[in-house]
Amino acid sequence: MTEAGIVDATYWAGFWSRIESWAFLGVVLTLAIEFIALKLAEPHKEKLEQHRESRLVELRNESERLSKEAETARRETAEAQLQLQQMRSPRSLNIDKFTAAIGKIPPTEVEVLFDANAPDAAFLAQLIWGILFNAKWTMAQSSGPKSLGPPPPNILPWANLPWPQAAGGGPWGLSVVTNDPPDLDANSLGRALVNALMESVNGPPVQTTLGPAHGDLPKGRIRIIVGPKLP
Repeated sequence: MTEAGIVDATYWAGFWSRIESWAFLGVVLTLAIEFIALKLAEPHKEKLEQHRESRLVELRNESERLSKEAETARRETAEAQLQLQQMRSPRSLNIDKFTAAIGKIPPTEVEVLFDANAPDAAFLAQLIWGILFNAKWTMAQSSGPKSLGPPPPNILPWANLPWPQAAGGGPWGLSVVTNDPPDLDANSLGRALVNALMESVNGPPVQTTLGPAHGDLPKGRIRIIVGPKLP
């Protein structure tokens, strides 16, 4: 090889050797930078992962809350529909329950009245009257319950009250009227009859009250009034 060839070969050998060294250094630097970048990025990635998991937990909790709310709404809607259906349905009497309850009360004289303006009152009153009659209670009416009549026009305040109230009952529902104080604790007979009706009448929310007579109820007699359903 000539001297010129040796010089040329020496040049290129050195050149590529330097390129190789720089390339190796570049690889080392790249790996170092990659390692440093991974280390520096790691806490940020952890924060992002924690945020993602936290968000997933929030979304799951929100989904569970919405599911519970939806279930509650469905249940409340079903209950409201049932109550509406009950409000529209006529009242009825559980004959077995009422017969059993009446069998525990000493028979006494009784009259059964109903509000003729309440569509289901006459039938319910007839059922109550019939069970009391079969239980050997002394019936003030020999042929069944009677509709309420108007109060005396000149006796206040009864003349201005709804007919069920003027007869001693409440404005709605069923009423038990006696000459004794309208106290459920003191009036054991009235309390027993109120409870018997409360447990036996089905349909819309049942209201049964114990009311005082206004002087038109004979001594020792009980009055049962079947008024209109609760509004």
